[in-house]
Amino acid sequence: MSDGSPLCSAMTEYFRSVSVRVTEPMFGRFYWTIVENLGVATKFNELAAAAEPYDTWEEARQAGVAELKRREPELWADPSSG
Repeated sequence: MSDGSPLCSAMTEYFRSVSVRVTEPMFGRFYWTIVENLGVATKFNELAAAAEPYDTWEEARQAGVAELKRREPELWADPSSG
């Protein structure tokens, strides 16, 4: 429920569901991908992906989370501001 403040109003008008996914397309080769859910369980927009594989799932996850944090300012910028 919104309290009427501009910040709460803006937050309820725009919501992004962004996550890091780790896949293993070949045994022992892990890749991270940053994806945005487009509102349907099977529709995603790929925002960024690892160019090279990682040796473990955990290494790929940590690298993906680090990239998500690096991109945080652009991901959460107000889409109506430009």
